[in-house]
Amino acid sequence: MVRVETVEVNRSPDLVRKISYSSTLPGYDYAISPEAPYWHTRVVGAEWMRVDFDNCLTLTGLKLQASGLEGAKCWVQSFSVQVVRENGDIEFINDSKSFRGNTNAHSTNTVTFKRPQTCKGLLILPETAKNDVISLKLWLSYLKV
Repeated sequence: MVRVETVEVNRSPDLVRKISYSSTLPGYDYAISPEAPYWHTRVVGAEWMRVDFDNCLTLTGLKLQASGLEGAKCWVQSFSVQVVRENGDIEFINDSKSFRGNTNAHSTNTVTFKRPQTCKGLLILPETAKNDVISLKLWLSYLKV
């Protein structure tokens, strides 16, 4: 039986091989660890987060949250997604159009892909962020057999 499962990337060592990013602020190393708070950085438009999987996954969507802290004033407002195919090719999904991000720091935003994406990794490319500061936690929704 196939079902959709959703997991936070830093709490999924059985699925996620590596989390990397263009830069981070000290103390915000969003790594594969339950203690990792969230990805936090500046320079919107030049930053990215990459998540590499141990094996190919079929992603159906994502869930995002900023810091999760009530009253925080930074979050990703829009972003695009690229997937890393099994052969290593990197492609935009959603016809290269942006996805809507969050509207505050504590609620979550669920994004469902038009078509499931089979890939061995993905990149999140923030395009706009409240106060020009990126703050992001990321969950993956995937088909589990």
